[in-house]
Amino acid sequence: MIVLRDAIQINASSEDIFEWLSNLDKNYRDWHQDHVKWEFRGGFREGSKCYCEELIHGKLHRMKGRITRLRKDELVEFKFSFPTTLICPGGSFIIEPDGSGSTFVATLSFRFAGVLSRFAKRRMNSVKNHMKEEGQNLKRILEGAETCPKTN
Repeated sequence: MIVLRDAIQINASSEDIFEWLSNLDKNYRDWHQDHVKWEFRGGFREGSKCYCEELIHGKLHRMKGRITRLRKDELVEFKFSFPTTLICPGGSFIIEPDGSGSTFVATLSFRFAGVLSRFAKRRMNSVKNHMKEEGQNLKRILEGAETCPKTN
């Protein structure tokens, strides 16, 4: 198993970051230019199902999952459903308060680390880059920029 992790310091409270995440159904498309759709099915709470669509390495991916753990202002953990779970079982958003704001940490877990490292290196790099861009965009959004820059 390999875990991709991206962390960024954001000058915002853990409450503000958590509130923003709780409204992903409204905020998802503003988060990244490759985000297409997000739906909570059952609200933003532990056990709720979610559905998202996003472009990853130039291809549209449709993913279903559910929130498996939720700690207010601290953690959102999710698991993907079949078939995504075969390769990527899940991930998390962790919010760590610090003296000048919060650190936002995003993680994704992948099975078959050796195979992916060898045969899907470009795709894994695309996912890493996407996660980094999400962190940077979230920082811009929560620190007062109206929109995220659109890149090609």
